Amino acid sequence: MLLSGYSRVYKARLNRVLNYAPDRLAHHPQYSPRAELWRLVRAPSTSQAVALRARIILAAAQGISNQQIAKSLGVAENTVCKWRQRFRMFGMEGLANWGHGGRPRKYGPDVRQTLRRLMHRRPPSGERWTLDQLSRALSVPRSTVHEMLVARDFHSSHQPSRRRRG
Repeated sequence: MLLSGYSRVYKARLNRVLNYAPDRLAHHPQYSPRAELWRLVRAPSTSQAVALRARIILAAAQGISNQQIAKSLGVAENTVCKWRQRFRMFGMEGLANWGHGGRPRKYGPDVRQTLRRLMHRRPPSGERWTLDQLSRALSVPRSTVHEMLVARDFHSSHQPSRRRRG
């Protein structure tokens, strides 16, 4: 790890953190991180991404270099470094999928719930709701209402009528 621009105290703290792998169960006599890693690799329910991370850690535990691990598993060397570091810092929990950041939803569950309620009521005019009527009632764009309806997979009797163009 290249830490040329940092103070000696910061480097020492960072090294302490990176060399510490907290395991809540580490003191339990039947707990073995290696056994848990093998369980992840062999379990058919484990996602392939998590199984790959477990293989990286198991190979590292055997003393294999990052370059050799990367070559044998067909991943970038940076990937090997990343998961070794994450395992050192967070233990088994570090191998899990943490999700991704991304932009939060603009319209939350309250709008979806209101849409669901509206779909179960009769529209103010006509037999069926149109996307335009729903978008006005919810104060959201027509395309957003359409996306919500498609994502929710509403029953066909609750689908809005199609707008005739022409």
